[in-house]
Amino acid sequence: MQNFEGSLLSSPHVILYLTIHVRARHASPPRQQPTMPTAKATSWRPLSLTRDVPTPAPPLLVQTTFTSSSYTVHITDLGQIWSEELSRPGILARAAREDTTIDPSEDSSQFQYLLEKLEESLSPRRRDVAELSLIPGPEGADLRLKLRVTLPSPLPELEWRFELRRGSSVDFANLFVMPLVVGQGVRREMVRSLKETVKQKDAVIERLKDALVENKVRVDVVVGPRRQKALAKFDVDAWEKKLVRGGERGGQDVVKEVFKEGEEEEDEERSSTPAVRPFDQNAAEWWKTLAEQKEKDVEPRRREVVSRQADKIPKAITVSETGDEDDCFERLKTPSPPPTPLKNKKRREPDVSISCTKAEGI
Repeated sequence: MQNFEGSLLSSPHVILYLTIHVRARHASPPRQQPTMPTAKATSWRPLSLTRDVPTPAPPLLVQTTFTSSSYTVHITDLGQIWSEELSRPGILARAAREDTTIDPSEDSSQFQYLLEKLEESLSPRRRDVAELSLIPGPEGADLRLKLRVTLPSPLPELEWRFELRRGSSVDFANLFVMPLVVGQGVRREMVRSLKETVKQKDAVIERLKDALVENKVRVDVVVGPRRQKALAKFDVDAWEKKLVRGGERGGQDVVKEVFKEGEEEEDEERSSTPAVRPFDQNAAEWWKTLAEQKEKDVEPRRREVVSRQADKIPKAITVSETGDEDDCFERLKTPSPPPTPLKNKKRREPDVSISCTKAEGI
């Protein structure tokens, strides 16, 4: 009997069975060359959750940046932004705390494999995602993005939580608003340049058509009947009216249409939007500087008013320390009287003396 049990336990099938069930939780995924995560931020795209957020909820967008040793995740509701950024030490610490199926501390290939699964779960081409849902975070305004990914059998699911902290209004402007503003400016310039290029091509096409007519060559024979319409001048007004739609549309539909999912739009978005210098965090309460500036403007004017009032006060005149009091008086001559008809009568010229103080006031 003992020999039978020993032979049974030494059977390769039994050993394999025990190994799978005892170490399944910490088993490594199949060895494969992991895809190197992209080092650039993706374009904003709709966040597709497996469980919808209760209404009324605004549309949610997500942006990710994965490198070979870190990741950054941003989520916005078009009015606020939540973010998490983890480097290699933070990823290793969370994986150990959560006891993840994929052990990134085992070697670099397992670390890259974990990042690959996390990036893939948040991308439009995701697969094997059992759950992607939002739950409240540890703080009132924070969020958690809960993730469960199905791994090859017999491994259990990979579970991960993105701890998203709500950012400031400046963070929202730097990460969401300003890239859109810059992109809008770039696209407006692109449209202007495109219109000018098409206008120049129309002029060349008209000359070619005239040359064909002069040589008695039919245009439809050269380009074909179906392409003859392409030789007509580009009507900018008709083109713009065709693109501009009338009527009111829902916010969810507009966001889904503008932030389309897909690799082509994503690559185009990355290449056409230049970087922008972020605002300082002090810009979040910029209006407080108005009161400070007002106080700075009032102080110089206050000193100027005080200085002007001091200049208007008359200065007191003091008696000379070495001179006599009589020196403070001077004799003024009265103007000559008008001629009188009496030739022999002389008028006495009075002497008028005034104080120096009164003389200065005249």
